[in-house]
Amino acid sequence: MKPIRLLLVEDDLTDQLSFKRFVKKQALPYDYDISSSVAEAINFISKNTYDIIIVTGNGSEDIAAIALKKGASDYLTKDIEGKYLQLLPHIIQHILKTKADERELENFRYHLETIVHERTEALQKEIKQRKAVERQLRLLAVAFETHEAVVITDASGDILRVNKAFENLTEYTSEEVLGKNMRILNSGLQDSEFYINMWEKIIEIGQFDGEMWNRRKSGTTFLEKLTITAITDDNGCITHYVGNLADITEQKKAEDQIKKLAFYDSLTGLANRRLLLDSA
Repeated sequence: MKPIRLLLVEDDLTDQLSFKRFVKKQALPYDYDISSSVAEAINFISKNTYDIIIVTGNGSEDIAAIALKKGASDYLTKDIEGKYLQLLPHIIQHILKTKADERELENFRYHLETIVHERTEALQKEIKQRKAVERQLRLLAVAFETHEAVVITDASGDILRVNKAFENLTEYTSEEVLGKNMRILNSGLQDSEFYINMWEKIIEIGQFDGEMWNRRKSGTTFLEKLTITAITDDNGCITHYVGNLADITEQKKAEDQIKKLAFYDSLTGLANRRLLLDSA
């Protein structure tokens, strides 16, 4: 057991000897120093570390107040018979227990403050991240409502979200297509080989860029410029698809008309010399 470091402030030499005899007789585990005055005690304290500092006196409250303000653990009032020394072990145990409780309370307070600090930092970080996500979502929402039709699906092709341009293009409202598969737009004008090639490209490079005939809600078909981009998670597994659709039906008609005017006679409908030269 580690001895208790004790400083006794006692100005009476007789009482000092009484204290020494008492400690020896009781075999108390005290490693002590004795000072004859508060001033000397302060000098001791500047050079040593003590578990307990006890000041004795003849009942003067003023002396007790001064001693306690200077850092004394307790103040013992002496009696003529010296019986106050009998209280010494009990007082010291009480002081040590009080100090231990204070340390435990301080440790608990420190632990609690640490938890609060860490939780506060975590909340601040979470709030900061949430605000950043909200800003990003607002930007995405603005970008999503572009003039080009956009559709987002899950990995199975079931529609999760569409923009206004998609509704205008397909004549379906978002309520009508959410949860439905993209096959709802299938025109039947592409064969199975077309879809096999399309999915091979998506799986191989994560994207398809081409043309496709789709069908509106009214049943009319339209040629679209279609880009499908696969979205993957950290493990490389596809989680979503983003489709960009643009109606190029009129553009294609205009291109075909220009080609017809360039290579066919407008009166007879027969191939002209330019087509024959290009074919040679």
